[in-house]
Amino acid sequence: MKMLAGNLPERSPRPGLHRFRVLARHLPAANAGARWLDLGGGAGEFSLLAKEKGYEVTLVDGDTRNVAGVASLGVRGVLADLNGRLDQLDDHQFDGVSLIEVVEHIPMAECLVSEAYRLLKPGGLMLLSTPNAVWWRERMRILRGLPPEAEGYHFRFFTVAGVRAFCEKPGFEILHMEFSSPAFGLNWIGRRFFGRVKRKHARIPRPLANLLAQTIYVVGHKT
Repeated sequence: MKMLAGNLPERSPRPGLHRFRVLARHLPAANAGARWLDLGGGAGEFSLLAKEKGYEVTLVDGDTRNVAGVASLGVRGVLADLNGRLDQLDDHQFDGVSLIEVVEHIPMAECLVSEAYRLLKPGGLMLLSTPNAVWWRERMRILRGLPPEAEGYHFRFFTVAGVRAFCEKPGFEILHMEFSSPAFGLNWIGRRFFGRVKRKHARIPRPLANLLAQTIYVVGHKT
């Protein structure tokens, strides 16, 4: 099943997005020769952050424009179907891997996270984020008889417990989970009175994450 995404709408890089800032806090400085793998890395925002930390970075994506575009960042680009085995890459060659807002777009997401595990060295770091499919705004849509907001753009829908099980199944050990949501009140005030366009986000405690968190972040490693 080929899922190369050459016909997706083109987008410009957005390195300031909250998701990148959150996971960049868990990105350690690289040792000499360390290698990072950015799966479904899009325009290469996180690839560039990893490169700035000293990693030799490979971005794998299904969009030919993304793969070509990261060459100017000094990042190796690999075109691949993220639903299948990544035969272009050998076992155990990366020190870290990122899957940032990608698994929800991949029908065979289990295959992708298993490939991430295969490609990591023992002890290698995994950074992942994905939307929470059951936060309050999605629940309100369901109560109104509407489909999920991203239906047709997202193929997979994850919950807090579902993401943990999804990552643990191939063998990852979860080191940390974090949750966030847009700070709607502060953002409204900022737009209304200051014309601010950069959104603020609030960190959500774990007991409230299922209901209030828009985004789930996972930090794990290969045992």
